[in-house]
Amino acid sequence: MHEESSQEIGIVTICLGFYFMLMVFDSIPAFGIGSLLRVFVILPVGAILAIKMRNRLQINSLTVLFTVYCLFLLFSYVYSINRTETFNQVKRIIFNLFIILTTGGMYDYNSREIDFLKKSLMVGGALTILMTLLMADYSAGGRLTLSINGNVQDQNYLNGYIFYAFIYFLEGFLEGKKLLMVLPVIGIMVFTLMTGSRGAMVALIGIALVQVFCLLRKEKRLQISTFLLVAAGILLVIFLYEPILSLLPESVAVRFTPEYIAEHGSTGRAQIWSYLLGRFNDSNLFRMLFGYGFGTVAYLNEYNHLVAHNLWIEHLLAVGVLGECLFVAMQIAFIWASWKTHDAFIISAYVGYLIMMMSLSLLTYKPIWNCMTMILIISRYHRNMQAVSGEVL
Repeated sequence: MHEESSQEIGIVTICLGFYFMLMVFDSIPAFGIGSLLRVFVILPVGAILAIKMRNRLQINSLTVLFTVYCLFLLFSYVYSINRTETFNQVKRIIFNLFIILTTGGMYDYNSREIDFLKKSLMVGGALTILMTLLMADYSAGGRLTLSINGNVQDQNYLNGYIFYAFIYFLEGFLEGKKLLMVLPVIGIMVFTLMTGSRGAMVALIGIALVQVFCLLRKEKRLQISTFLLVAAGILLVIFLYEPILSLLPESVAVRFTPEYIAEHGSTGRAQIWSYLLGRFNDSNLFRMLFGYGFGTVAYLNEYNHLVAHNLWIEHLLAVGVLGECLFVAMQIAFIWASWKTHDAFIISAYVGYLIMMMSLSLLTYKPIWNCMTMILIISRYHRNMQAVSGEVL
């Protein structure tokens, strides 16, 4: 362990935390280089490379799989049916690869710094909610979303930024037994209802279930206080569900009714999936194995020229069976690494994003990149602690 093994919060962590807090600025274009968030990422990367003078990457299954996966996406440029689109998408992936490997794989963080980063992610989620309410846009059938300088954020994507805040307050309610924490938890669920994102609501429910499971795993056996808290939380949500829906615009509230779900189902996603799987089935062997090029699915989709709205199907068409296998292996490696840390915060966050992947094509999505960074950080911290414990023994 190096000098940062003390419990001080160093400049690298402060810069990375600041970057996490400003996730919402991913929606703001700047200086012709993409989002404004790209400007702020210079801080943690610069602090590691220029101030701490770190240039050695930790090699492990996570960093290797992630790198190989990104290189395979880059390789798809060679045979892409739309090289311009593949290049535009892959360069963003490679940029994020550099950020994640630098901030997550080249620096050791102590436990206090990890707590600081978690709170920074929570602040980032809370700031997203605040800015959305201050700069609200209801043009999509009354659904709440964020509009900055004419750039309207997708309602489903917007919700992914607030997962960390939801997890932070839910942990405080379940593990800290802080009853007041239930208020922001319900508030965030109301926010999701206002956006009309059913996929995000399913993800929040999945996150809550994982949180409860992790708590039971930690306690070994069910405690009465835990049972009462979980039961009270469930009853409160059920009791408030209908009254809250009645306050929403009818066009938004109806999206969460059983009748609407039964009639509209996946709101057109199933038709896209069926068409794209049909295209895959009709492809030649090379395209089945290697795909049509990363980022080309909307171009390939002659049904309605939209993305797959499912990241697994997106990869199957874009980079074929080989790319899909790499993608699945990487997801398994990251979820397994998070599981081994016993850290409910990062486990539940990653599960939430895995759920979102079922209904969205999250090709270059900052909240997921941040989650992968935290998994690298926390898993590395736990390996260091195990190594120290082994030396002591």
